[in-house]
Amino acid sequence: MQLLPTELLSSILAYLTRKTLAHVSLTSRRLFLVARPHLYTHIRLSVRRHVKNLEHYCRVDPGLVDTLRNHVRRITFSCRHSEAQWLLTEARFLFRHTKRLEHIEFNGFQGLKVEHVIELAPLVPPSVVSIELSYCNLDIDRSPPHAAGTGIGAPRVFIPGPAPTISTDPSDPSIPVPRNPPPVFANVTKLTFVWTDFLPPAIGKLLRRLPNLRAVSWRPNHNRVYNANDSAILPLLEYCPRITSLDISLQEVREDSVRAAIIKYATQLRELRVRCGPTNSVLQAIAAHATSLERLELFATEVVRCEAEDVLRVLARCPQLKRCRVAGFPYFGRGIPSEVVEVGWVSVGPGTQQKVPGMVVASTVTANGRRPAVGEGQKMIELREEGIERIHRVLIETRKDLLEVEEDP
Repeated sequence: MQLLPTELLSSILAYLTRKTLAHVSLTSRRLFLVARPHLYTHIRLSVRRHVKNLEHYCRVDPGLVDTLRNHVRRITFSCRHSEAQWLLTEARFLFRHTKRLEHIEFNGFQGLKVEHVIELAPLVPPSVVSIELSYCNLDIDRSPPHAAGTGIGAPRVFIPGPAPTISTDPSDPSIPVPRNPPPVFANVTKLTFVWTDFLPPAIGKLLRRLPNLRAVSWRPNHNRVYNANDSAILPLLEYCPRITSLDISLQEVREDSVRAAIIKYATQLRELRVRCGPTNSVLQAIAAHATSLERLELFATEVVRCEAEDVLRVLARCPQLKRCRVAGFPYFGRGIPSEVVEVGWVSVGPGTQQKVPGMVVASTVTANGRRPAVGEGQKMIELREEGIERIHRVLIETRKDLLEVEEDP
């Protein structure tokens, strides 16, 4: 291996796991230098001593600085303590060296103050496009501002005298200087929450600093704050007008909130993953407004009262759809329509059936961990591009009435 060219050796090491790379880098000086760029593509910081060591070697090793500048793509701050403000404070030096950083993750923070996250906005390089919070509890800083001096103010005494004059000279030091605009993550386009709880004020403050957000993914969490999950939709609609990919897998989000998001983003939506509630309002909103969807995933967690017409109307009015996944709906009756299944299956002989390319039908009662809806049977249907094109063509030819959508106000 020592005789291999450096470029070929680097290509081979790219297929190794991080643990194997760490062992390989200890075998020789040459392998260490070749493996180091691969090892530093993802930096995970959780121990204070490691942060201090990394900062020290950045001062004495120009090669390490060059590696950080050209190869770091992801940084994960992993908290092992109840309060780890020091981790975000002392690791800030990294942002000066990681000019190609793309993804920042906060993992395991039980008391992550949203103010500490926002303070990183002016420090991160412009290349950062994604932020992820996993297994965190996003909170706000409730500590009162530090008072100057002893904290006990002297009593104010009113002394009569002439009225003060108001100066209009910009150079006059008595005129208060306007404050700088609040920091924002100007280039971040993707935000992901994985099992992360939050307070409504905290999520509002964070979304306000993400004006160019295009993709948001809210995975399920354990939020015990009443109405917190549902209240997160309103600041999203207010501060993030450019969303094209929306994933709302949170529990306890009202159908009206999901419907409002679909109506707000309308035809700019390309990917949508939502829960369907007890009525058909979400499906009606998709058919009426989100007609440019390319990927759609629907899953039911309650008693579903939608009709077959609602699902068919979505398939008919979304011609650009390339993948559609429907899970947790009743297989017959008011859920997944039998027309879709009939079009998606072709009889090839007595007692045999063959699946059309691009269509997958699978049973999902408890396998995927979701709470099944109440129905005659539970199925998961996944339509891919070929199957969707065939179904869409049949519906356009036989059911032109589906193209006329009258959404309830």
